[in-house]
Order: sequence, then structure tokens, then C-alpha cells
Amino acid sequence: MSSARPALGETRRPRVLFAYEFGAGRSHVSHILGVVRHLRATGVDCLASLYDLRTADDFAALGTPVLQGYLWPGRRRFAPHAYERRDRGLVDLLANLGLADGDAVAGALAHYDGLFDLFAPDIVLTENAFGALLAARGRVPAIAFGFNQLLPPPVGGSFPTFDGSPPSWSDAEFLAGVNEGMRRHARAPLAEPADLLAVDAVLPFGPGTFDLYRHLRPSPVLPVHVGGYASGMRAGDDGNEVFVYLQRDAAEREAVLAALLALRRPARAFLPDADAEQKALLAGAGILVEDEAVPIDLILARSRCVLHHGGIGLSCALLAAGMPQVILAKELDNQAPGRLVSTESHGDHSGVGDA
Repeated sequence: MSSARPALGETRRPRVLFAYEFGAGRSHVSHILGVVRHLRATGVDCLASLYDLRTADDFAALGTPVLQGYLWPGRRRFAPHAYERRDRGLVDLLANLGLADGDAVAGALAHYDGLFDLFAPDIVLTENAFGALLAARGRVPAIAFGFNQLLPPPVGGSFPTFDGSPPSWSDAEFLAGVNEGMRRHARAPLAEPADLLAVDAVLPFGPGTFDLYRHLRPSPVLPVHVGGYASGMRAGDDGNEVFVYLQRDAAEREAVLAALLALRRPARAFLPDADAEQKALLAGAGILVEDEAVPIDLILARSRCVLHHGGIGLSCALLAAGMPQVILAKELDNQAPGRLVSTESHGDHSGVGDA
């Protein structure tokens, strides 16, 4: 990492700090990598703070250093989760992560304040990184971008829930934790939850069909971007595999695992949270188990159907390519792709708990 201060007579190149704090991983990081690739080609220095370092090599290939920002208790493998409540919207999701915990917020601010001092970024670009947005307030310009479900429009000073039901965490509880962390760093408190997205720009991606808040937005969301998917790419004629991409909530369910073991056709699985015993069971049933994320072009070339949790990036790529898919919706926001896939006869869907 270069020094924040240029040498005498040196022209300082522009600097961008990227931050990503939670999410499944590949589709989210592909957004950041696409912007990094463009900025590096135009002479901009970049630094990435990521909670998951499995994509660090992709950033290294673009000449971009990576630091781990494993900030929130809700994303630490052995952290207690007794305080978590049902996730009905953005405030609930962030409170469950740890933004309602003053200690966690103070730690996140310390992380970014250190990066700001060392790297001196000209702007902060965030994908699912609300700690970075808090730290940047009043100090560095910031832009929030990403999938539309986690960038809702403000309504009455807060954010709507996914389905209109009451939130699990009250605004007062949420603000108490956030503002305790802000107070410890002598930062101005938030007056209301919507202040989280009172930043220089908020750029939610589409597609509009999956946008749970389209009736509340003053303008449509941006077109979706899926890294690795080229316009016009189609499912291969020779593919005969079932491709499976499931996270912990689905992979640990006995009914789902039993169904995978009972498949009587070629199958390939990427289960990033599966343990060694589960992987051995699948391999023993003749299923090819991948240890790394599989590029979208290879999924399309090899597969006849894809089973996954309903992330927007993969859902969109499969729809665009004409690939049948089965969605086991992990969260409420995964149900929008599932409903479209089912009603338009592109496949089937179920909530993971009902599978």
C-alpha cells in the first residue's frame, strides 16, 4: 500500500476505497471487480476492504491490495446469535448483523478510520457496507451501490420491510446501538435510520421485476450487472448436469441433502458452508463437489438445470440464458426471483424451510 503523502514533486493519483461487509459473495464482488478493472485502466489506485477473502486473488490480478474487514458479529463463524430476530427488512438485517451493538459499530468505525488515515481515499464505494458509510459521513465522499433489495428508498425516516409487515427491531433500538458507536468516536449521531443512505449517491441495480420497492421509488433501478455473463450467452446444448449452489441454511437441511443424494443424474455442487462429512457423502453419491465458485460460463455450458438459493445475480444470468432453475429461497428477498421463475414456467421455487 502506498503512503498517503506523495513525495516532493510527485503527482498524486486518485484513490478509491472499496468496501464489502456481508453477503453471499461472488455476484456482489463481481460488481466491485468490474469497477476496479475500469478504474485501474484509467490510472486510479484502489484498495478493497472485504469480509470474505476468497476473491483476494481476483483483486491481486488487477493490482489492488485487499484487507480483511470481518466487522460484524452476525458474520463471525463462532459468534453467539441469541440476539437475532426475524429478518423483515433492512433495519432488521443490519441490527442482526451487529449495527444495533455499540461495541461492533465502534469497532467498524475504528477499522475504517485507520484505512482513511493510511490510504487517504478520495471516495469510498460500497456494496453491502454500511459500516463504511457510517465512517465516511462528514469525512470522505461515499457512494452506495448494489442489488435493489438492500438499497430501499426511505419512507418516513426509516426503511420499508420486504413484505410490509412490522419490523422485528424498532428504529429506537437500532439507533441506540448505531449512535452509541458513533458517540465513542465523537461522530454526529443519526437522527433516523434513513440517514444511513444520506450519502453522495445511491445506485440500486435491477431488474425492476425483482425490486420489492418499485412502487415506492421515484425512479427505476439501474439495469442488473452480472460479472462473467456476456450479452447473448445461452445455455449449452450439450450440458447434462444438475448444478447446485446452496448456502448453509439449505445445505444443512436433512431433506435437501437427502434429495441431492437421491439424484440419479450427473450433478455438480458448490456448497461453500458444507463440512467435510457432507462433502464426502455427496462425493460418495457420485456428485462432483467444487471447492471454489464456478464461473457462470461454465455453469451454462455444463448444466441442464440449476438449484440455488435465489440470489439476484445468478437468477438473472440463468433467465437471460434460458436455463431452467429451481430456487430454494433463503431469505424473503430471494422469493421475488423464485416467484417469477415459477409463474413464468422457467422452473420452480420453494422457501428453504418448506422444501
